[in-house]
Amino acid sequence: MTARGVAAVLTALLFLAGGCAEPPAEPTARIVSSDEAERLAAVLFLNHDAGGAHLTAVVPVPGLGVSQIEAIVDWRDHLGDGELVTLAPDGRAIERQRVVWGLRSFATVGQKGDWQVDPLQPDRNPLHLALATSLRLASDRPENPQLLINNDASWLRADTLSGTAVDVFSGPRVGDGEARAQGAQQIHYWLDHEGRLRRLEIRNGKPPITLDLSRLGRQRVDAEPALRERLAASGASPSPGTR
Repeated sequence: MTARGVAAVLTALLFLAGGCAEPPAEPTARIVSSDEAERLAAVLFLNHDAGGAHLTAVVPVPGLGVSQIEAIVDWRDHLGDGELVTLAPDGRAIERQRVVWGLRSFATVGQKGDWQVDPLQPDRNPLHLALATSLRLASDRPENPQLLINNDASWLRADTLSGTAVDVFSGPRVGDGEARAQGAQQIHYWLDHEGRLRRLEIRNGKPPITLDLSRLGRQRVDAEPALRERLAASGASPSPGTR
C-alpha cells in the first residue's frame, strides 16, 4: 500500500470528501521501517487473494446521525451487498434497507419494489465514500514498499481490536494541489500480525468513518445479471487501482 497503491487506489477517492482541519499527529508516530513497509505494501494484494470479506461500516453524517452497514464485499467481481441502517442522533433506527453497490453506482429498492440505481458521489456524500472505498481495498499485485517509505507512511501505535493485537499506520497524504479538499485527510490502517487489514479509518471528521473487515474469504453477491449490468453502466469510471 504505497504511494501508487494508496494514491492511485484509495486517495483518488478518499481525499475528495469535504475538507476538515487535519487531526493532530500521533505523539508516537514515526516513519515505517522496511519490514513495516513490506506489510503495508502487501495489504491490497492479500485482500485480492482472499477474494472478499464481511464488512461492518459506521459512517457519521453531520447533523443527521449515523449510517451503519452490515454487508459482504466481493473484491473479485467488485460488488457489495448488505443492510443499511440509518440511526437518528438519539440512536433510534429510522430506516433499514438493502443496498447493493458496485464501483460506479448503488441500488436500493424503490417504492414500487423495483431496483433504483443511482451513481455514487464519494466527493459529496460520506456514505457513498464508504461504499466505494470498500470495493477499492484489493489489488492483484503487491506495491513497492520503498515508495511507501518515501511518501511518509507512518507507524502510529500498537493497539487491540476485538481482542486482536494490531499495529495502526497512517498512509501517505495528498498535497493540497492534488485534492479538492482543504487540507489532506488521514487514512489509518489497522493491521494484525499476519498483515491482514482489520480496520480502515477515513479521518475526515470526528468521529472518523470506519470500515471493519472480518471473515476474509470468497464472497458471492446474490444479484441478478440485469442489476449487475445496471450497476456497471452508470456512474463514474472505476479507479485505476481496480486492475
